[in-house]
Amino acid sequence: TVARPADQAANGGGAAGAVAAPQAAAMQSAVGQLVLGDLPVRLDGGVVRIEIPAERLFENGTANLLPAGIAVLTQLAGELERVFPRHFLGIEGHLDTEPIRGDAWDSAHQLTAAQAAAVFDFLAARTPLDDGQMFLVAHGANHPVVSNATAAGRRRNRRIECVVYPERAP
Repeated sequence: TVARPADQAANGGGAAGAVAAPQAAAMQSAVGQLVLGDLPVRLDGGVVRIEIPAERLFENGTANLLPAGIAVLTQLAGELERVFPRHFLGIEGHLDTEPIRGDAWDSAHQLTAAQAAAVFDFLAARTPLDDGQMFLVAHGANHPVVSNATAAGRRRNRRIECVVYPERAP
């Protein structure tokens, strides 16, 4: 595989480290230009993370996009195209630690993969974003942002994160 410049910088990769600081500054500057209402946006190293609660996107426990979720994704795509044109975009599915209910999914990874794929498919088919600039990741319950000990924590951990990288697609 070919390491991207951000990967090399994170691993102390020589000349790429010299590029990382200006890229991070540019990403920080661009974050301030995003208009996404109440969606949490944060700089995480050299990438920008936009957190979308699963309850705003999907029917409970499914990968079926809600009409309100379609509106959120449409607004998000417009802002990403305006502020971060052609940047690589990771679509990461996350879940809490509660057991999966129903017959559709055998694991949290299956559900988060299906949810990330639903977001990917919508963005690729119905927005200006190109499928060549996007990829998806299913984290299941492996990367909580808060404790799963409370209902509020579990709700917060059920999310899609759109991760904007400084590199651009060709």
